[in-house]
Amino acid sequence: MKILKSLPRLVVTVLIAVSAARAADPPLHFTYKQIKVPGALQTIASQINNAGVIVGTYQGKHKRFHGFVMNGNKVVTLDHPKATTTSVAGINPNGPMVLVGGYSNGGASTGFIYRNGKFRDIHGPAGALDVSASGINDKGQIVGTFQDANGIHGFLLIGKTYTTLDEPEASGFTTATGINDHGEVTVYWQDVNLVSHASVYKGGIYTTVDVPNATGSAAFDIDNGGDIVFGWTDTTSTHGALLHNGTYYQLDFPGAQASDAHGINARQTIIGNCQITSGVNQSFKVTYK
Repeated sequence: MKILKSLPRLVVTVLIAVSAARAADPPLHFTYKQIKVPGALQTIASQINNAGVIVGTYQGKHKRFHGFVMNGNKVVTLDHPKATTTSVAGINPNGPMVLVGGYSNGGASTGFIYRNGKFRDIHGPAGALDVSASGINDKGQIVGTFQDANGIHGFLLIGKTYTTLDEPEASGFTTATGINDHGEVTVYWQDVNLVSHASVYKGGIYTTVDVPNATGSAAFDIDNGGDIVFGWTDTTSTHGALLHNGTYYQLDFPGAQASDAHGINARQTIIGNCQITSGVNQSFKVTYK
């Protein structure tokens, strides 16, 4: 497994007190396994909870997209009753299952929360034209993305209050992807040169966590211990990455042309997506220790 690099100097300085202990840590070992939705033409896994339940989206035989919930070998399809397309993007880490995502009926997307067998719409802040929810923590705090007349923005929803998330150096594009129970939110954004960057947001502060030497980085999820998973690009392809204890590890599904890492739980399990055949999305699970 390729170790990309430790954190940049600015961040490493706050870790110097424990650097000696970490230097003795053994390298991580990663085990990959492909996950499949029966009958799917394509799958896009999004997140995994601490019980190992995986959520995401799949394309069925009629080329429509549906949400799915995978618990072991059991897969349940989730379709919003008003939609032709449903995407499940997030699941709470513990306790009774709560899902978030987005749906559409040929037009703009509307976000949703799904709890106890019922859907409730998430419409986004005032002026939102297109909304999708992507993550939820055990406190019920929700993150996602909306579009309005001024561009694409992330949002944080606590109770009924929205906070718009715009990275200060972004040029009209910020999207929020995951949230842990400490209120740390993964986001990715584009600068004026349309280069993608990854950050963690908390309490009004954005901290950049770009994968070293990447031509573009996107942070997708964060667990309560601060481990972050990414999709990132170099001059040849797209890869996944894990940031663990200050070190970035490259993740590539064996034999795939492209990979990403999209969700992480507290049991050191990551889910991601890859293309073994060009243009066909498939999903995988990887454990590390």
